[in-house]
Amino acid sequence: MTFANGVRGGNEKRVKALLRANWPNIEPLLLAKLSFVLTLDRDTSLDDAATDVGDAGVPDVDKVTMTVTAFQLGIIAKRPGIIRAFLQNILDIPDQDERFELLKNVLGTKTFLDFPKDPKLYDKDDRSLDGMNAFHLGAKYSPGALNQIFDHLNDNNFMEEDEIKSLLEATDDQIRQTPLHIAAAHPAGGGYSLAARYIILYQYDRLTRHSLG
Repeated sequence: MTFANGVRGGNEKRVKALLRANWPNIEPLLLAKLSFVLTLDRDTSLDDAATDVGDAGVPDVDKVTMTVTAFQLGIIAKRPGIIRAFLQNILDIPDQDERFELLKNVLGTKTFLDFPKDPKLYDKDDRSLDGMNAFHLGAKYSPGALNQIFDHLNDNNFMEEDEIKSLLEATDDQIRQTPLHIAAAHPAGGGYSLAARYIILYQYDRLTRHSLG
């Protein structure tokens, strides 16, 4: 079983074994690029190349390649236990600077969609998948994974870091939505009230600690 299959299938035993075998050099595993094909509707009424008037406005279908990291795959597959294992292994790295650098890379790396046509021809919800970081994906697909991320950041005082704040305020590359915007729009795994609550709670907690400090 490959590492990616273990992540996708939620095989925590296999994933943890591979992490132990490669620790502390786990960055290549967590940031390994994985690509898969999505089938997305394209609005032909907006396509300048459309020539058949009778087909105007009829959705066409395109195959779009999406590239993610293994860490992102764990979020999309709704595997909070896998995300917890990833984070625990990152935070066990002895060197503090190395540990935080890897954490930033894992959380901040963006997804990539290779559109065969102008991205504006596709549904906004599909387009927004391009350029999402881990916080966006957690807000869209897995509040459980999002909570794991926040818990580990909070327990290790990383919520105080400006780099983490920047990732929480970052926008996707197409629709320019923040993770909180995504949480408000997508009821995945418990709905707006859960994913948005996590984001607001931890941002508020950060601001409160700053004001008291």
